[in-house]
Amino acid sequence: MCDIFHLSSVWLLHQIFFGGLKLKTKLFKLLLLVLTLSVLAACGSDGNDGSTGQDGQNGEDAWALPKHVILFIGDGMHEEHEAAASRYYYGDETSLIWKDSSVFPYSNYATTWDVTAYNTLAGERGDNTYSTDSINGRTGFDVLQMGLSSLTKDKYFLDSSTGAAATDSASAGTAIATGVKTDAGNIAWESGDPTDGEIQTIGEYYQSKTTPGKIGIVTTVPISHATPAAFVSHNVYRNNYHAIFTELSTVTKPDVVIGGGHPQVYNETYMSNALLATVQGDADYEYVARNTGTDGAASLATAAANAVSNGTKLFGVFGSAGGQIATPTVTDTPGTPSFTKTEDESPVLSESTEAALTVLSSGGGAGGFFVMLEQGDIDWTNHSNDFKGMVGGVLDLHYAVEKAEEMIEDGVNGMSWANTTIIITSDHGNSYLRFNRGKTNGLGDLPLQEVKNSSNCPAGNYCGNYVYPDGEVFYGTGGHTNELVSVYARGADTAFLEARQGVLYPGTELIDNTDLFRAMKSIADANRNVILFIGDGMQKAHEVAASRYMFGIDNPEALSFHDFDFKANCTTWDVDTYNSYARAKGKDLYAVAKLNNRIEYGTVGYDVAVAGSYSYPQLEDEYIRRYAATDSASAGTALATGNKTVDGNIAWLPGDLAGGNLTTIAEKAKAQRKGAIGVVTTVPFSHATPATFVSHNINRNNYGEIAEEIITTTRPDVVIGAGHPSFVGTPAAPNYQYMTEASYNAIKADTGYVFVERTDGVTGGTALLNAADNAVTAKKKLFGLFGGTGGQIATPTVTDTPGAPTFAATDSESPLLADSTEAALKVLAQNKNGFFLMVEQGDIDWTNHANDYKGMVGGVIDLEYAVKKAMEFVDEPGDSIDWSNTMLIVTSDHGNSFLRLNNTLKPGLGDLPAQQSYVAPCPGTWCGSNIYPDGEVFYGTGGHTNELVSVYAKGDFASETFSKYNGKMYDEDVTNIIDNTFIFKAMANFLGVTVSQ
Repeated sequence: MCDIFHLSSVWLLHQIFFGGLKLKTKLFKLLLLVLTLSVLAACGSDGNDGSTGQDGQNGEDAWALPKHVILFIGDGMHEEHEAAASRYYYGDETSLIWKDSSVFPYSNYATTWDVTAYNTLAGERGDNTYSTDSINGRTGFDVLQMGLSSLTKDKYFLDSSTGAAATDSASAGTAIATGVKTDAGNIAWESGDPTDGEIQTIGEYYQSKTTPGKIGIVTTVPISHATPAAFVSHNVYRNNYHAIFTELSTVTKPDVVIGGGHPQVYNETYMSNALLATVQGDADYEYVARNTGTDGAASLATAAANAVSNGTKLFGVFGSAGGQIATPTVTDTPGTPSFTKTEDESPVLSESTEAALTVLSSGGGAGGFFVMLEQGDIDWTNHSNDFKGMVGGVLDLHYAVEKAEEMIEDGVNGMSWANTTIIITSDHGNSYLRFNRGKTNGLGDLPLQEVKNSSNCPAGNYCGNYVYPDGEVFYGTGGHTNELVSVYARGADTAFLEARQGVLYPGTELIDNTDLFRAMKSIADANRNVILFIGDGMQKAHEVAASRYMFGIDNPEALSFHDFDFKANCTTWDVDTYNSYARAKGKDLYAVAKLNNRIEYGTVGYDVAVAGSYSYPQLEDEYIRRYAATDSASAGTALATGNKTVDGNIAWLPGDLAGGNLTTIAEKAKAQRKGAIGVVTTVPFSHATPATFVSHNINRNNYGEIAEEIITTTRPDVVIGAGHPSFVGTPAAPNYQYMTEASYNAIKADTGYVFVERTDGVTGGTALLNAADNAVTAKKKLFGLFGGTGGQIATPTVTDTPGAPTFAATDSESPLLADSTEAALKVLAQNKNGFFLMVEQGDIDWTNHANDYKGMVGGVIDLEYAVKKAMEFVDEPGDSIDWSNTMLIVTSDHGNSFLRLNNTLKPGLGDLPAQQSYVAPCPGTWCGSNIYPDGEVFYGTGGHTNELVSVYAKGDFASETFSKYNGKMYDEDVTNIIDNTFIFKAMANFLGVTVSQ
């Protein structure tokens, strides 16, 4: 079967390229999509949804900060409706403003199914019902059924017994507004109608930012109708119009509200006179309403000007006898198209758009704005199969988009394509309109349209009110359809959508309507920053030891990160660790395909019942030390990529197969966000931990290859670390263990970098910070190369001076970690798209291998001062970096040494235990080279352990971002344990980059 699909696809592609078959670009893309998915489906490939995603944009605007989102929704608009309006007004199918790729360079198709539709289709296919953990894209939208033939396509869309179920505007609006699929009829409310099922909307998200953004809704239908309601209210039923209106007008209180439904023009279905009177008396709003004999556009424009002048919000209520603002009129005048207002007392959509953007863009708000503008008459006319009305609605949308594009081009109130994004789409299809290609309607020409006999249209079936006796057009239904809808975009962050293509439908360019929410949220989050600190080999006992030395035994957890917003314990096992335990337990070995059974993975990789749920002390030390523990390569890979692998692998899948390289969080931040990336370490920059974030290799010891990839391929914006060949060896006899001579010479000569290196007699921290300043001035990257004998930067010195703790650089010619952190942040902060920085204190691990308590304490305090420096940097006023857009994480890659403190003989403030070198032969690998004769501390090993490590996170969204991963791999009762792969997911979620490996 796979071969049959392949052959038919190849034949059709041959006809397209060589056989003279000509297709317009967007249709060509769809055909390729169908062909590709046909092959994939025949070979058994179904897709699962990814996580929040974002991309950046190449070119001049890549450094600009997107702030404003203008979302246009043509309710019920399918591509046939776009073509119909373009034919009528321009004589071809591609002249609406969004069809011009030079104006709107992004165009694609989106799926629109909701939970109700999915479950209906699942029942017919024998698939599982909807679950957020496992989504089969082909259940919601089967591209094979819509693409194989006209017969199967028609049956798929139109015959309810074979899958015609389609979303409604409430659930579709919810998907776009919140990124969450729900049931038909739900307004920003979770599927199943649970108590407290409200879902935060993109509008509310803008409002919730530390620097709040403005929000607005504009519609041609009643303000409390489903689509606008989904962006500014929450309800279990879309027809609870009064409750919806009350919430939006008194709780959400958008900065702009313009729409229909005026009770004195229609009736009180959508809003009561009393509710409207409340708005009219609200001093926060400049209120304007339809008034017989008054030009609605002029009164709205005046109200908008007053709102800007007075610093108030804008609320405009209009409408006609049907509740909505009357659909603009087009006439059947072949050769001479027309477009006019049907009534003057209400504005057309372009006039409402101008008023809304005038108010929302005023005042120079740093939080930006979000506005949703809906042309809802397209849907209402399609329900009636009203071709003429539909054309008028689409043209109304066309002119509104044109007005927004014009205002951005003119730079109204600082809007530009560098800080504003327009998205145009539909919430769902409607009517299944098709043309008779033998009777093409041209410029100004409408098909003969007659009122349908009501006896042929049973009430409630949405079968349409019009017929077309000349057969120029055909309607398949008067209801919604599950067809793909178009998406068009232009602006500073539109390439994000490309990152989402194919996530739900692998091998295609399709996106889902929930991806529109992700796109809009990513714009709001455009300058998000992550600073990840890794205390290599650090577990809780080491934190306690350093804290006691610095702050005394009464403050055993007084390090700065102990007070962070989120605190948890973290598992670190890798594939080798897992398999060691699995063999002992008689369990299956590790397999990626089984990862959904997270509870089993948890109990094998780290058994809470045996080892405990706290990072210190453990319940059973022999369990922790009995089997292989992760190394820094596989642990770093888990943090950097979200994937478990085997010891020694650097961002590479287990099995070491060709092409097993994994995209890292740093690479995602750089490629998808156009953000800056950096790695800082106290050990060689090509060593395992930094390497996993910016390179790929099947062997961590291939230092030369790793260094070359970092310098010539990944090219981070900042690299600071050790491994300088002249100090691993000597200036006279350099040792190129950690980088090749060619790589060293290449980075020294690289004009894209400001290069600074350890120099005898020069203070390393000062030299590095000066180089960072030069890099900022020259708009260049920064590369700092330091280190001494052994490769690493010498561990800072602490002394046994009870009551008076000390901390000093051991080697002044290399920087302390705080200096390196400050230098890195100076450079990375110049990128207004945000940044990702990994900072490693690697001496903690190296000293733990030696059971060197004194050195370990110096390493942890070095980390502490670096974390404090990062916190000061975020707190510093006068820039765009604050805790609303920055997350600071402190963790470890694994445990090391199984250190335990003698609680009877506690080392206190400034006090170090008596420490002696172990002179006898070391009886085993990594067994340590120091002993403690007074019994103040105990070491269980000189190697890595499978202990839990700590994870701390700080930032306005730290708890929200991390808490969702509690209990995901372990028993939900153990809520303070996460896995190290979830740290990657939390960072990706916060940054808004795609998670799909």
